[in-house]
Amino acid sequence: MTTLQFGKVDYLNNGKKNCLIEVEVNFDGEIFSASGNIWNHLKTDCYSGGQNLDKIKKMIPNNKLFNKIYSIWKNYHLNNCTAGSPKQEEYLKSIVRPDNADFYTWECEQLKKVDLLNDQSFLYNGEPYKYGSAWLTTAIPEEVKKEIKSIQEVA
Repeated sequence: MTTLQFGKVDYLNNGKKNCLIEVEVNFDGEIFSASGNIWNHLKTDCYSGGQNLDKIKKMIPNNKLFNKIYSIWKNYHLNNCTAGSPKQEEYLKSIVRPDNADFYTWECEQLKKVDLLNDQSFLYNGEPYKYGSAWLTTAIPEEVKKEIKSIQEVA
């Protein structure tokens, strides 16, 4: 695990930049994850922690190092927990899920409409892969792996 600090922000909107932002990056060469912490002024408790990189992005939108991590996080966070085949994931990224839609049910309904609920082009254990029936691993491209490793070296 690599922990990176991104300075202090005025998280409480009280005119004081005293809340430290830290981001933890984990990468074992194949699996990537990242999480954030926004600490209180004593660094004894977090105001926000976990999968809060969207929130952090709003507070430090122009930080180049954070933006690299953010982009990788958006595309590869927990890349060993992918619910769909490449074709299923590509299709789902091309449509917009309504805010009030039930996550898994909605995805299945949309895939069924285009005959992708069971992806005939992607076999898993010798059978066409049914969306959400296993956790698949999305490979991280070599150039992104190099970028992650360079981020870890910065710390």
